[in-house]
Amino acid sequence: MRRYAWLLLVLAGCAAMRPADEAQQVSEAVTLAAATARAPDEVRRRELGRAVREFERAPDRAARARLAILLATLPEPQRDDARAATLLEPLAAERPESELARFAALLAALVAERRQRAHDAGAVAQRADELHKQLEGLRRDSRAGEQREEALRRQIEVNKRDARAAEQREETLRKQIQALREAERSLLEREQRLPAGPR
Repeated sequence: MRRYAWLLLVLAGCAAMRPADEAQQVSEAVTLAAATARAPDEVRRRELGRAVREFERAPDRAARARLAILLATLPEPQRDDARAATLLEPLAAERPESELARFAALLAALVAERRQRAHDAGAVAQRADELHKQLEGLRRDSRAGEQREEALRRQIEVNKRDARAAEQREETLRKQIQALREAERSLLEREQRLPAGPR
């Protein structure tokens, strides 16, 4: 608000050098906006409500200008740039161009710039949110990958243990077979040493 307050006051001063009715309209609207913007929230709501009622009762140029300036310059939550732009548009388009038309065009440009910045900021915030979600997804995938890697590592250890156990069983069986062969050879040798029996 402070960024635009000086501009509104300068424009009000310039308006004082124009024809009385036009200068008075701009000056009163700017003075009201500047005073209301610094007021407590309750006062801002009351003044905005009064400006809305006056415009609804008699939607002339002065009432339109007062309401548009309030909506464009009040702090949140009373500010409504979209509605202010709608109200300023017919004033800014007036021909021949008047003091109020020039003021409305300038204020409309400021509102449009602020709305564009808000839109850009929203787009940046949305992109940041998307990137954050992607990062969370990558982290989840990474954790899942680590868990799968750990499970595979454990499975490999189990397979190695099973392989070692199989090798030990194989070695035991080989030794048993070797022992049986030795026993069989010993039996054959004893049989061969036995004397031949009568025929």
